[in-house]
Amino acid sequence: MLDLKTTAAAVLALSMSAGVAFAQTAASQDEGGRTFPRPGTTVGEMQMDQSTYDAFVSDEATGSVREDADFAERWRAMSPEEQDKIRTNCGQMEQEKALFSDKVHSLCKSISAP
Repeated sequence: MLDLKTTAAAVLALSMSAGVAFAQTAASQDEGGRTFPRPGTTVGEMQMDQSTYDAFVSDEATGSVREDADFAERWRAMSPEEQDKIRTNCGQMEQEKALFSDKVHSLCKSISAP
């Protein structure tokens, strides 16, 4: 029969391996997981609004971030006021880096200079 130490070590090893297995099944950007907060979500000091959301998100159901070319085309079609608003929101999003994907940071960086 197993002694207490061996049983405790086996339980600990099993729980650690189960945690790794669960972590590997979490949704990621490539697997359709949400990559951008929904409108109305508070992000740090900023309230995510629909126009900012629409500028960055290509699929509202998944929150998938637009491709560079699609974002650039939409950017060129925006009024100067809309562009200023998106730049301001990008600045606020940059302060909350952990909440946004690298793709969002890349898009914000592409429009940082007027």
